[in-house]
Amino acid sequence: MFYKRVGVAAGLALGAVSLLGSVAEAKPVRARVPLQVKGDDLGTVTISALVIQAPELDDVLIVKEKYVVMFLEEMRRQGFRALGRENLALNQDRSDEADFVLGGTMTSVDCNDEQRITCGVSIDWQLLDKHDGRIVYQVTSRHEEMQLADLEKADVGNQLLLGGLRSLLSRSKFAEALKRSSAPTEAVPAAAAPRFANGQVRACPARALSLPKQSDEALKATAVIKVNGGIGSAVVISPDGLLLTAAHVATEDNVIVRFKDGKEHPANVLRVDDRTDVALLQLKDGTRDTPCLALRSETPSTGEDVFALGAPGGERLSFSVTRGIVSGIRSMDGLSFIQTDTSISPGNSGGPLVDAKGQVVAIMTWKMMGGGTEGLGFGVPSANATTALSLTFGDSTGALATRREAAKPAASAAAAVVDTADPAWFYVGKDAPGRTPGWVGQTRGWGWVALSLGAVTVGTTVLLNANDPTPDGFRTLRTWNTVGWALGGVGLGMVLSSYLFAPHPKPPSSAKRTPSSRRITAGIGAPGIGLTSIAVMGTF
Repeated sequence: MFYKRVGVAAGLALGAVSLLGSVAEAKPVRARVPLQVKGDDLGTVTISALVIQAPELDDVLIVKEKYVVMFLEEMRRQGFRALGRENLALNQDRSDEADFVLGGTMTSVDCNDEQRITCGVSIDWQLLDKHDGRIVYQVTSRHEEMQLADLEKADVGNQLLLGGLRSLLSRSKFAEALKRSSAPTEAVPAAAAPRFANGQVRACPARALSLPKQSDEALKATAVIKVNGGIGSAVVISPDGLLLTAAHVATEDNVIVRFKDGKEHPANVLRVDDRTDVALLQLKDGTRDTPCLALRSETPSTGEDVFALGAPGGERLSFSVTRGIVSGIRSMDGLSFIQTDTSISPGNSGGPLVDAKGQVVAIMTWKMMGGGTEGLGFGVPSANATTALSLTFGDSTGALATRREAAKPAASAAAAVVDTADPAWFYVGKDAPGRTPGWVGQTRGWGWVALSLGAVTVGTTVLLNANDPTPDGFRTLRTWNTVGWALGGVGLGMVLSSYLFAPHPKPPSSAKRTPSSRRITAGIGAPGIGLTSIAVMGTF
């Protein structure tokens, strides 16, 4: 009989513990309704990184790899075609194959108090179309979780970050943006119609170099372009002192050109095509027999060795050589680019990408940056550069009529979709009128404890009395029975008050929604652009 009584009491106690565990389970303030997506209709997407740049933090941080894996798994569960981290044990990662790159910047995270009754997170999301090289979707998601007091800090972080991601995945405009993928092509499309009068340039004498052994010889034909506010690179394509560079480097009519021997020369900017991002320069002092490199008209093969010559990172590192391969030939927004994994940095822009024989295969113009998009540099094929500037090669250089082609307006490309931001946090940072938010969890938790102990006490006395119904036995148990009812009543009152007087778990439907005003700024190496931009496209 004794063991039976103990068993009943233990069962009631275990029930109380399980009930308390259910109370401690976190729940979102706003429930997210998942989209019904068909993965076959969407482009593939990967996640580059989640950057933390909250005002309360001194440093800009990148969250641990485990969160990226967690995000990818959640996207796959919801039917999105997420690539990356397929098999960590075997180091399988297909993120480079994705059509889109998703990244986020966590701009704020906060809790009501140290007990973490309610916490919230705000994340700025950006979606990059790798084929078009532009941001196609932006949104700010805000997510709150309640009843977090009994969770570990790591679990709180998981709940908040997953909630922010689920807010993104529940948006129809995000799914629509994933349908914008334009598949890359391996063929260089026909060049655009000439914009300049045909001009003849004295061809560079063909010479067989062997790179990387003869890199110093190739570097003699490169130059550093000095303009107000920065530097770039260029390559001499004619012994008559004609150079090719990027249009965004040649921002002035007159520039200073410095060669590897340290000599500086003034140069005129003759022709600029901003759409293709190439420009033609000529030395003012009539220098002749300048070391030069021949242009290669044939498209290089994918996987072919190439070398980038230029000034990565500034003038101190000028006339550097880096090695890589041709990763592919891409068509973006009607333009052709040679993609390479060669290491390039700010200052390489306008410099040549040459093959193992020292022939110029492309003029480097831009690169893609981000946690999951390293090794993505792009250059204008040599044939396309000369066609855009209406240049032909012969035995002598003729008169070159100059004309600067006006830059195409940025609005010619489809603007990024800026989705409506989530409403401001409903609980975080807002104390309930006349109450301290921290009392809710404490009152509810201790209330359940008191109610459970009271129920166990009453139940135990009833069972014991049933086995010993004598008056003496009842008098002995009556005191404990009364204490049990009192304890249970107090606990019930605490639990009910925590539900009746606590803020309602659902925010009012009239909560204001404010659109996000954050925009992406272009320009690799531009001031103020760092880890906060997950993928930045532009010039360098």
